[in-house]
Amino acid sequence: MKTYNHGLNNTTEEFKDSKGNVVLKRTYNNGEAHDTYYVYNKLNLLAFVIPPMANGTVLGDHLEKWCYQYNYDAKKRLVEKKIPQKDWEYIVYDKSDRVVMTGPVYNPFGDGSKGWLITKYDVFGRGIYIGYYAAGTFTSATRNTLSQNNFTIESKMASNTTIDGITTRYTNAGFPTNFKLLSINYYDDYNYPNAPTGFSNIETQVVNTAVKGQITGTWTRILTTAASTAGNLSYNLYDNKDRVIRTYSQNHLGGYTQVDNQINFTGTTAKTVTYQKQNNSATVLTVTDIYSYDRRDRLTKQTRQIGTGSIETIVSNTYDQLGVLITKNVGGATGNLQKVDYKYNIRGWLTDINNAEMDYVDGENDLFQFKINYNRYALQNVNLFNGNISSVWVRTKVDNLFKGYVYWYDHLNRLTQAKNMYYHRPGGWLMGQYMDDSYGEAVTYDKNGNILTMNRTGELLDAQQALTIDNLTYVYNGNQLLSVTDSSSPTINDGFKDGNKVGDDFIYDTFGNITQDKNKGVTAISYNHLNLPYQVTFANGSNIKYAYDAGGTRLSKKVQPNGGALVTTDYVNGFQYTDNVLKFFPHPEGYVEFKNNQYLYTYQYKDHLGNVRLTYRDGYRNHATLENLKDGIIQVSEIIEKSDYYPFGLKQKGNDLPDYSVINKYKYAYGGKELNDELGLDLYDFGARNYDAAIGRWLNVDPKAEEMRRISPYAYSFNNPIFFLDPDGMKPLDWYIDWNSGRVLGQDGAKTNNFRVIKGTMWAKITNSGGSMSKEATAELHKESNIITVNNNKIHSDLNTINDDTINDQTAERQAIFMLERTEDSEGFPAAELTTTIGQLGKNGSADIPNVTGFNNDQMIVGQAHTHNLDQTGRTNLPGTSDADYDVSKSRNFNIYAIDSYQGKQQGGNAIHMTNSNTENGINVGTTNDTSVIGNQVLDDFINSNKQ
Repeated sequence: MKTYNHGLNNTTEEFKDSKGNVVLKRTYNNGEAHDTYYVYNKLNLLAFVIPPMANGTVLGDHLEKWCYQYNYDAKKRLVEKKIPQKDWEYIVYDKSDRVVMTGPVYNPFGDGSKGWLITKYDVFGRGIYIGYYAAGTFTSATRNTLSQNNFTIESKMASNTTIDGITTRYTNAGFPTNFKLLSINYYDDYNYPNAPTGFSNIETQVVNTAVKGQITGTWTRILTTAASTAGNLSYNLYDNKDRVIRTYSQNHLGGYTQVDNQINFTGTTAKTVTYQKQNNSATVLTVTDIYSYDRRDRLTKQTRQIGTGSIETIVSNTYDQLGVLITKNVGGATGNLQKVDYKYNIRGWLTDINNAEMDYVDGENDLFQFKINYNRYALQNVNLFNGNISSVWVRTKVDNLFKGYVYWYDHLNRLTQAKNMYYHRPGGWLMGQYMDDSYGEAVTYDKNGNILTMNRTGELLDAQQALTIDNLTYVYNGNQLLSVTDSSSPTINDGFKDGNKVGDDFIYDTFGNITQDKNKGVTAISYNHLNLPYQVTFANGSNIKYAYDAGGTRLSKKVQPNGGALVTTDYVNGFQYTDNVLKFFPHPEGYVEFKNNQYLYTYQYKDHLGNVRLTYRDGYRNHATLENLKDGIIQVSEIIEKSDYYPFGLKQKGNDLPDYSVINKYKYAYGGKELNDELGLDLYDFGARNYDAAIGRWLNVDPKAEEMRRISPYAYSFNNPIFFLDPDGMKPLDWYIDWNSGRVLGQDGAKTNNFRVIKGTMWAKITNSGGSMSKEATAELHKESNIITVNNNKIHSDLNTINDDTINDQTAERQAIFMLERTEDSEGFPAAELTTTIGQLGKNGSADIPNVTGFNNDQMIVGQAHTHNLDQTGRTNLPGTSDADYDVSKSRNFNIYAIDSYQGKQQGGNAIHMTNSNTENGINVGTTNDTSVIGNQVLDDFINSNKQ
């Protein structure tokens, strides 16, 4: 019997109107259409997005439950937006189209009141203050009035002043003047309160004290109480090439972390020395890392020395002729503890961690083997050719069993079922395979990707029957989960714990955050301005309190059981303390545990998603006996932990290393994220949100929900957690441009906010097996790419040339074209530089841009700047960009800059304005005296405008 597969499955249809706007995207699952509609207003601006669950209608409460809504002002600026089941969000601009107020948001100090986040700018349009303004909801008329105000540009002063009880060096003249100061940025020099002085060489490198266009210092408030003015000062020191050679950051305990970098001539880091001081009375801990590279600047070795202790090799790498990592030698003071081998298929997708086709062979001591299958048939599933993973095999020396998962997907690439598989190896070779029902997971979804049912099985019982641990049914209001009912045996305590039998399990606030979870006995969760949990209160009187800085970095966690002892965890730039005692700090292949006054190097095997699968340490003993001696050879007894996970992240019980949980308190596991399991909370902290692996959902709305409007803002990893890793989503990441086509490819997991160029074929080879966000993928992408450099000197020179020439001859516009010039580095890797070239002289009040897209003769146009000369017949000069500038920027999808040259030579420089598809009326971005921000702005906006 053959089953007909509907011909439209696995396809996407797009429908456009006469203006080229996409009005409908349609996908299919089992032949059923999943429609997302896009509705535009009279100004041709997006007004509504109607996701699949709304079924193309906005009747009744569909708008509130399902739809995204947008309103604009007369300047076509987005001023109001509504995410489904969240309050309206409002945006206030100044006359230069800069965002100056957004809200409402929670009070940063967790008291539940609401107000506004404000931003103030300097003369170059750089954000200098972020603050919290405790005002009620402004009416539309009030917000319009505010947008007409002249929000004063703040300036740097020669002496200190005070704002909100905090010493600073900036004025506070613009509205509002009465607010809670959250952060301050300083630029260009080191003239600010408590700035570093007396600069000496850092690792033999001279410090550049006149840094233009760079952030030199930041003050960030510690969010405890509104009355407290405590904050952390951090600063960067640069060399004469504007490369960071020192970072310094105070911590909330009164200490600091200082990292000194020695940078070689190619720009790679040869050495870092980290100085960690917990508090004022603590002894400084020094950690020295040495890095070696091959002639293509690929990392070949990293060593670490803690204090004056012995030098440990963290990792040494070997690459093939294509530059792909094939071997890592991990750990050890004299020889490596583990040799890790990697294999790839012809497409460059990762297939093996160690040789998963063979048994352990003489001379090999592999503790962990892992195999990823794509189009390889496994029992009852099918060969997959779209990049989805069909099955995985795993084996460890803990039990020497070769087992894994077989996966099934629907036509929208959502995981629907995972079954456990065992492999038979007569004579040591893989010969057969069979499935049982243990550790299985099966899932169904609605059209928006909300989970409707989830069934899980546990370990195999004596009768060869798997224990059913979860038989879950989900009930929703819109995308918000109201309750989960478990119809499995009430005596089973694994998996989801159905602690509430009456009414709704979950309560939400107006920002879409869960405030009560009755299954876990959570009666209240309060949040700060970033929707991060401030306090979790339990029905039995226990509580957990979190402290952050104003940027959202977690500083501490205080767990207070009812009637028990308070336990405090402090997070200090990767160094973690419990009740003031150092516990551990990370290294690239694991972590260092501080125990019995010793620093113990601990190493980890991770899978393709960064999940910790096996942890080991030379000299460790996982039995209640004397510890082993360090001998450079890892025995089975030196394995600290073995972990296996269900697809959505729940840890398998009965399938891990016995009694480990009693011994080790290192809780970074699934996705490398911390499990907050205190008091039965059992949530993974991903940075921007918290994830509940028992139900496969987030507790909060995705901060970037608008980028994925066809799927529920609470869904995890597009419901394909075998392929995708969900990062924190809040930090700026590196973006990539295809060296061949100029197309924007995507981003990696590095939080360094760089723009890189790579060959598209290599991008595909690296990212097709698990995406681009994992640590391993990010490292490979960095090796095959180069950071796009910005020739700020050439940009400054050309912009001033066209300005000066126009001032001297007001008969025509002049232009400078922003070009991305591609080249190769000395090792043949793709490279690129953003620069400018003087374009053709303008005619009839305009300067025509060459109509060329993509790379042409190794150059690609990514922006333009032109001058506005004196009045032409029938025309009047006005500051800023013109309607024609906006139209060109929208059609070409890049920034257009206009220089007010008609005003003649100005002492502070002639004003420069910018327009693009998001800023029709143009914003002021500085003057011709300082153009240092423009190059990076061109790249940033080009990336954002051309994302796929």
